[in-house]
Amino acid sequence: GVSQVCCERAAAESGIPLGEVLLLPNAIDLERIPPPRSNLPWFPRRWLYVGEKQFGEVLEEKLRRAARRLFATVDVVGPYTSQPRIVDNLPAFAQDYDLVVASARCALECAAAGTGVVVGDPRGIAGFLGSERWQDWQRHNFGIGCLTHQPGSAIFAEAALRWNRSDIAAVTSLARKQRGLASLLDRLEAIYASF
Repeated sequence: GVSQVCCERAAAESGIPLGEVLLLPNAIDLERIPPPRSNLPWFPRRWLYVGEKQFGEVLEEKLRRAARRLFATVDVVGPYTSQPRIVDNLPAFAQDYDLVVASARCALECAAAGTGVVVGDPRGIAGFLGSERWQDWQRHNFGIGCLTHQPGSAIFAEAALRWNRSDIAAVTSLARKQRGLASLLDRLEAIYASF
């Protein structure tokens, strides 16, 4: 399964013991992702919301309220936003922003590009992706299993205030080392060789 939740569901639906269901998280193609951004500001003033889940417009408004409180601006991409827009290369596009609000693969790719990431979508908010949260949240594919807070402007403001440039660099390094396509291919070869 791509996340712990997917593994649990696969075990329940198939009758296979959970211990025999492998976690095989998303991988990212580092050849499409530009080198990490290195010129992060002291505080995130330019935010990007990736609205790729239904009902994203509701979350967008809450994010805009939080941004106004912190004198930040919000741009949006994705089909479920007030101004639907699709970009060809999200990680490269996101490098023009200080903070990205996204979930799942989008959050992972933006983290690998060197931007600060708040993990969240209309289903819930996890918070600011710091190195101490990396291990747990990546098991959930930065998705439903870690989206434990209700979306609201206060939780977005709190997440933005956790901004830390050295922590962002640490997360970027973890994303690039642990979730690159080469590591996934090595894992797949080991799985197939074990049969």
